[in-house]
Amino acid sequence: MSWSLRETQTLTIKAARGAGLSWGLAEEAGYAVHRLQAHGAPGVRAFANYLSWRDAAEAELTAVTVDSELADPNAVRCPITLGATLSDLGESAPPRLGIVRQPILLVPFIAAATPLGSRCLTWKGTEVLISRTGFSCPTADQLTEFDQVECQLSKTPNVVPPNNPTLRVPESESLSMTVLGEFAAHTYAP
Repeated sequence: MSWSLRETQTLTIKAARGAGLSWGLAEEAGYAVHRLQAHGAPGVRAFANYLSWRDAAEAELTAVTVDSELADPNAVRCPITLGATLSDLGESAPPRLGIVRQPILLVPFIAAATPLGSRCLTWKGTEVLISRTGFSCPTADQLTEFDQVECQLSKTPNVVPPNNPTLRVPESESLSMTVLGEFAAHTYAP
């Protein structure tokens, strides 16, 4: 079975709400997963991994104060909260983003905040080139291997070719879709 991107986005929003994120952050999560999956990246898997970790660790969302002296340098930042902040900051986002869990989830937010040119998101030997029309990176499956890493953001002169959009989430993501379904079930009335 495969899922449409709209079904996936709706399930992601419900899962985020079931995990305790606010409506605004849940909608941001739905946007991020939809956009990643549309460009062939493992958005569903990354978000399912993030929610599972957050639930197991009973983690609280860290207030996002990027590049601030008051920010705890060892705090793990939520990729959805940080992504929404980066969207608001636009091109004035700082180069050091801190430690981020499932950093691939930042890519759609950085793309939306990059009207012209390209940016480069780097972490632990991985480099993702991002523009408004898409992104390029090594292999998409390797992007979810990094649970939490220090991330850097920079401008780059490299040109990023547009991605060929996909319309469905493949069957290979069924386990991750099941995880999202379990979190979404927390929103159902008894």
